[in-house]
Order: sequence, then C-alpha cells, then structure tokens
Amino acid sequence: MPIDWTDYPSLVAHINSMSDTMHQINLEFTARREKRRQQAEARATSAAAAAQPMAAPPPGWYHDPANPKRIVRWDGQQWAEELWIAG
Repeated sequence: MPIDWTDYPSLVAHINSMSDTMHQINLEFTARREKRRQQAEARATSAAAAAQPMAAPPPGWYHDPANPKRIVRWDGQQWAEELWIAG
C-alpha cells in the first residue's frame, strides 16, 4: 500500500502507535529477561550453598557407627587411634 504523504497527521499517529507498541514489547522483554536472570542467580546461590562442606564436629569421643560398643576419639581433624570399648 503506497504511503499518502498528504495525510501527515495520520502518518504521525500511526508511527506513534507503532512506537508505543514497540516500547511495550521492549518492557515485557526486559521484565522476562530480568526474571530469568534472577532465577538463574537463585539456582546458582542454591547450588553454591549445597556445595559448601559440612563443618567438622568438635573434638571429643564418639560412638563408632560400625560397632556401637566402640567409642573413638575425634581430635578435631582426624580420628585418633585411641578407642574405648564399652563392656
């Protein structure tokens, strides 16, 4: 369809309408992109938190899970050779 350059006000209104539509599409696109970014950040934060190593228990005597009658000593870094066997 050829453009009727004599109907300038109508052309301006049409261009403004198209501009408003494009602006609305851009706002929706930006909002969706931000939502996806926030979701990705939340997943990354959750994965990082899950990957954190557990804190070691404090030094002390603990029941041996393999033998409930044995109590072994944890020195805070490793299991010591010391053990106590309950009667």
